[in-house]
Amino acid sequence: MNVNYPDAAIDNLINEIFSRINYAKELSIAAGVKEELLQLYEDVYAEILKLQSIIKVNNFSTGYANQLARDLDKFCTTFSSNYGSNVSPKPIVLQEEEKPIFKLQQEREEQQIKDALSNFKVTFDFFAKLDFLNKNLVVIGTNGSGKTFLANNLKKHIKDNGVIVSAQRILFLPQFDKIKSQAITSQELKKAQLGDKTNKNLDFKNLQTEFETLIQNMLAEDAASHKQFTKKAHENAQQGIIIEPPSLTKLERALNIWNSLFKHLLILQDDGMNIRAHTGSLSFSAMEMSDGEKVTLFLIAQVLQSPQDGFIIVDEPEMYLHPTIHKKLWDKLEIERPDSRFIYLTHDLDFASSRVQAKKLWLRLFNYPEKYILEEIPSNEIPEPLLLELLGSRQNIMFCEGEEGSLDEKIYSILFYNHIVKPVGGCLSVISYTKAFNKIPNIATKAVGIIDIDYNSKERLKSLEPEMVFGIHVAEVENLLFDETILISICDELNLGRENILRIKEEVIDYLSKEKEFQISNYLSAKVDYYFKDTNVPRGNNISILKSNLEGFLEKIDLEAWANDRAEQIDKIVAMKDYTGAIQILNSKGLKSITNSVFKLRDFNEIAVRHLQREKKLQNNLLNYFPEFLTSNKPMG
Repeated sequence: MNVNYPDAAIDNLINEIFSRINYAKELSIAAGVKEELLQLYEDVYAEILKLQSIIKVNNFSTGYANQLARDLDKFCTTFSSNYGSNVSPKPIVLQEEEKPIFKLQQEREEQQIKDALSNFKVTFDFFAKLDFLNKNLVVIGTNGSGKTFLANNLKKHIKDNGVIVSAQRILFLPQFDKIKSQAITSQELKKAQLGDKTNKNLDFKNLQTEFETLIQNMLAEDAASHKQFTKKAHENAQQGIIIEPPSLTKLERALNIWNSLFKHLLILQDDGMNIRAHTGSLSFSAMEMSDGEKVTLFLIAQVLQSPQDGFIIVDEPEMYLHPTIHKKLWDKLEIERPDSRFIYLTHDLDFASSRVQAKKLWLRLFNYPEKYILEEIPSNEIPEPLLLELLGSRQNIMFCEGEEGSLDEKIYSILFYNHIVKPVGGCLSVISYTKAFNKIPNIATKAVGIIDIDYNSKERLKSLEPEMVFGIHVAEVENLLFDETILISICDELNLGRENILRIKEEVIDYLSKEKEFQISNYLSAKVDYYFKDTNVPRGNNISILKSNLEGFLEKIDLEAWANDRAEQIDKIVAMKDYTGAIQILNSKGLKSITNSVFKLRDFNEIAVRHLQREKKLQNNLLNYFPEFLTSNKPMG
């Protein structure tokens, strides 16, 4: 992007400020000013020094470079004009009668310097959060989070070097009976682009004519371009010169982009003025198109006519657009305007994720009128769409195993209704996502992870607790539904005898006995798998040490000992007819078939979840299968 202020201009301004500060400091010391003023000079110096170091590694955009130059120029003017490099380098010596005069002069400028420093820091900190606008941005915030105020604050900083595409859009496009002069339409367009678009001060009259103004200016530019080409073609024909085809006008480019997005319709400028839509033999005015079709044309017209080398600030870029359209549209528009920086303000997480190359920021807090807390979206193990969704949450997060809509999600959502429950696949994903989320700085919420005991050792589960990952005291979450209190609740509702509960418990124990070898082999397979995924071979400085480390790693895999321990555990449960112990270690979908058969049901799980949802007593009973930390009212942290 071209910078209106030459690169050397900012360097010169910085050097001039350093020179003036140094002289002011010497003069102030000689005049005997108060310590607070000398500290203020140091503060200014430190802030400009920080800026100078950042300039060396950042390419500032036009808008920020111009604003920066203006702020630096204000710094210069806060110091008296007789300061500067032309001052004698000799130490300053003042006569006694001069000291009070210069002391008063220096201290009189104190408030001006404070104000200039404050304004500079606000601008600098604001743009630092935005990466100095040197790449496209997506700012994510909920409705009412201050995105519109942020858009206008940005516009205030970048002056007339950008345009705000407001979320307030009146998609009215009249029939035109004439084409205005381009001199007139360009002025009307500029007025529309510079208008205040906050909800508080929104000019609805301008808003009502905005779409018309955009199209009118493209029509005028198109007509002027064709008129100029015709004139030049005639002149060249008289001289025998072949004229090159003209570049596409903005109107022609707009129609081409729109037609590439909608296959069922074709829009054309039939009479040289008005845009009409065509589908088969049917033709109708652009005003009769759907909101999504009209807003697409509106957005294209806005972007193609925004200032050169400027900023395009788009509030709710996804509004009225189907997800299949908005990604393609903004991809095309970014390609059409490589000179510009796009700043999107959105609450749509799908749209935010579609801007792959943009820097993403989360608008965490807004206090009217201009206090924004913007946080960069961290890059970690959590997939970006999920992370964007969770960052705006005001509830704590619970990661669990399973998929969206799974039994895990249903049960945990009932038991832990004060959490946002997110199933994320397997055990290792739960662990990594929980760790990653809790490492994000400056967030008010925390995450816990819940994993099935499966074949995790007590030692492994204990080691995960400091990472806020906990195991439930059953082999898998489905087994929670086989708690005896739930079985009794269903049995009573179906008017079946309680002897059916005894039958289920006996069949479960019998099932575990028959499945003993299978359960042991599954246990060993999973335990070995977890061991390899969770444990690394220690590094070695040479092959011999590495070989020794590998042997030590493999020696810890004792299949026979593990199998014997599991066999003893199963034998003990079967011998004691320990039903609770059985559902704690039995890892099988076969339990459901037992209850379906005894209760004569098609889907025991569905009935059990329904009972759990409506009976608080059952919920309290199931909480006994979870670590005390999760079931207490202790704050997370």
